[in-house]
Amino acid sequence: MDNESKPLRKLMRTKGKVAREAVKALHTSGRRGAARTVHDMKSKNSNVKVTRTDSYMAIHTHKDGSFLAPERMERIKAIIEDDPASVNLDLDHDQVAQVCGPDKFGQVLGMSVGISKTALASSAPAKEQLCQQKQQH
Repeated sequence: MDNESKPLRKLMRTKGKVAREAVKALHTSGRRGAARTVHDMKSKNSNVKVTRTDSYMAIHTHKDGSFLAPERMERIKAIIEDDPASVNLDLDHDQVAQVCGPDKFGQVLGMSVGISKTALASSAPAKEQLCQQKQQH
């Protein structure tokens, strides 16, 4: 009897299938990943601040411009059109949080894997100092 025929393995496969079907929004960044996508966005235009909304939309958009979850993207675009200043809101109140709900499990949507609100808050002063040093030189 091979390992894949055992009842426990069959149960694991059915649970995995159910979990994959329950995923609401996959990413389209492929092997690049979210961090690389955001880095590429920043390097293309270093004068423009890349917000979480920008990165979320880039990560969830196909090369042809279609979206994985069109209803979410339309709601995000509608919020931006209604209130353009909402782009500068904090992570708990920006467009992604309004459409997708609050961030869970220590992760921040639209950022790389392993990025938490605490990590972003603690790295903010160092990033500001680095930007100031770059502007001086």
